Amino acid sequence: MIESLQNILSYPIKNWIIWVGAGISRPNPSSLPLGWELTQFALSQTCDSEVQNKIFDIWDRANKIASTSSNSTPLGLIPRLESILGEIEDVQSKLKTHKFNFMEGFKTFVNTPYNKNHLYIAELLSSGATVITTNFDLCIQKAYRDIVQGTDELVLKIDKNTFCYEPRSNIEAGKLWHVHGTCDDVSSLGATVRMIKEGLSSEFQKYLDNRFDNSCALIFLGYSASDSFDVNLYFSNKKRSQFSNSMAAYIQHGTSSAPPNANYLIQCFRSSTIENGDTSEFLEKLSKTGYGCSRSEEIFDWKQAFLQKAILADKDKIKEFLICKISYMLGINIDNIDSNAYRNALQLENYYDRIDFHKTLALVCRVKGISDDEKRHDLNVKVKDSDLLGFYYAQGDFKNALKYAKSVDELYQDASNLSRGH
Repeated sequence: MIESLQNILSYPIKNWIIWVGAGISRPNPSSLPLGWELTQFALSQTCDSEVQNKIFDIWDRANKIASTSSNSTPLGLIPRLESILGEIEDVQSKLKTHKFNFMEGFKTFVNTPYNKNHLYIAELLSSGATVITTNFDLCIQKAYRDIVQGTDELVLKIDKNTFCYEPRSNIEAGKLWHVHGTCDDVSSLGATVRMIKEGLSSEFQKYLDNRFDNSCALIFLGYSASDSFDVNLYFSNKKRSQFSNSMAAYIQHGTSSAPPNANYLIQCFRSSTIENGDTSEFLEKLSKTGYGCSRSEEIFDWKQAFLQKAILADKDKIKEFLICKISYMLGINIDNIDSNAYRNALQLENYYDRIDFHKTLALVCRVKGISDDEKRHDLNVKVKDSDLLGFYYAQGDFKNALKYAKSVDELYQDASNLSRGH
């Protein structure tokens, strides 16, 4: 039995905050992917499985070099999903056709049937608990509607610059926060670095501070503790035991060790614990109900649904350029991923914005260590002196870099012009 259970139950349910991640939606019939599965899928579908395997292999070798006695995967088990999706989204947005849109596939998550976990969470929500999730699916909303037999529903609003679902009529129910957006609005998804780098909104952070400053029980369930750009950053910036009136429990499903980052999430609470247990059994004990199986028995085939919705007709026009972007973003020599990708990408210039295309390939050449090719790409799109300033500076040629640098007076004048422009 999870020891923290009794401690949690000593708090009023309105003082519970249940923070859930992808593990909640993994069991059947929902069967949605965990982060590493989605990363693997995204790479294999856009770049091919051979490229995906090489990237994972290089990442594994890098982890072995950087590992410590307390953390065998300091770089993360695999590259971050948000990083990969960020490059995919960037390429598809700059492609001069409308026949490639991988991100569109996320819209199919709206059709996911709920599972037993969602039923338990919905019941706790209806009784007053607050739920925060990084998931995109709407399974908790569906489960809530069925639990109350259609007499109420969770309605979307934007509160504290965050997606929030509130009950239409049940004043006793809590709120459901989607901090990374939802699948029915792909543009809102926090699945890319661009979105997540914005972090949790300042208003939402203040809301959390206020809740944690008061008596509160925070429970992490089915959560990987891998949201380094926003969630982990919020908690790690807090002082140890800062929230002296509240407790936190991180429940690691099964018997495997909790991720090292789990400690960052709970260190700021007076009372905190990391424990192993079965997520569904724990939720059943929290909700004190036994719903059994969810209503749908048909297992959701998310891969098939995703590929039917995603637009991949022009995959041949993005593959090599995308590999170039990913290789630079990860700091990997592209020849170690695909020795033909750079050469083949040169044939794709007409499909992309010229400046972005050549600047990307210039950076790829920098990682490859081919300065002549890097300069050729930079010169191809040189529109201002600062373009070559960056090139020479990266080469350590400070003498030539100074030829393109602006004086302090010029920089001051530029700043003054900007000020007057506002």
